Amino acid sequence: MKLRKKLKRNAVYGLTRLMFWLLNTIPRPAASFIGSIVGLSAWQILPREQHKVLRHLNIVFGKELTPAERYRIGRSFFINSGKNLADLVRFRKH
Repeated sequence: MKLRKKLKRNAVYGLTRLMFWLLNTIPRPAASFIGSIVGLSAWQILPREQHKVLRHLNIVFGKELTPAERYRIGRSFFINSGKNLADLVRFRKH
């Protein structure tokens, strides 16, 4: 394995371990807030996934929703998924 790839994997692993520790150390409302920030960040930095969600919402709802409403629903989905992930991480300890 190339050194750069190994360093990247180790950094992601270390960050993940740090997030697990942090989310299990702080109170649930704070963990939920961090989860929402992670979800919102994912919405911003994963344009391919954002496009998929918006495309699927368009397939399902078509002309029933405006593009702004579909965007709001997709963004809210990512934020709520981040909160759910934070709760899932905390589930094993609390």
